[in-house]
Amino acid sequence: MKVLRNIATAALLSLAIGAQAKYKMNTTYMYGFAASFNDSTVYFTNVQKVDSAWFDTKTNFLYSRDNYSYQLRDFLASQGVPNRTCVVSFAKDEKTAQRKLDKMFTKYQKNQKNKGHFFIKFVDSKFSFKGLIPYEETEQGKNDAKFQEEKARIQKSEAEEAAKLKRNKKKQPRRPKDNVLPPQEQ
Repeated sequence: MKVLRNIATAALLSLAIGAQAKYKMNTTYMYGFAASFNDSTVYFTNVQKVDSAWFDTKTNFLYSRDNYSYQLRDFLASQGVPNRTCVVSFAKDEKTAQRKLDKMFTKYQKNQKNKGHFFIKFVDSKFSFKGLIPYEETEQGKNDAKFQEEKARIQKSEAEEAAKLKRNKKKQPRRPKDNVLPPQEQ
């Protein structure tokens, strides 16, 4: 029972730490890539500027990057190209993002010339990435974050009390092990 309580406490603390992540809004440049294991056609988007992209202040990584790839996947599905695996790559400046796109495009282009395995297409210019707001930055998210912080503070104090009680509890001394073999009967 104590083990389950300790695990639950640790889980709540880790959630509280994750809830305290701070985000900052910044401009970023990104492009998308889509492929399918059932089809030899790959899709690229052009490098696009996203003004309202949010980054984690600790890791400096793009917030909710999976949702950007879902935007591309859903667009392709609406164009009659379903079941694509989509990837989004981003950079802080346009030149770096364009370099990344060129490098990936060149790999597929060389493969297309040598072996003819892939057909390369560019996504229609109607598609554009839309910025996403972190839940923690919305009003409801801020209120929930305050609640989560308070809950984590209470859980932490309870865990500290439990640890204090455990430290204060006297342990029974263990009997030393004898390294002597018992006498052999003859």
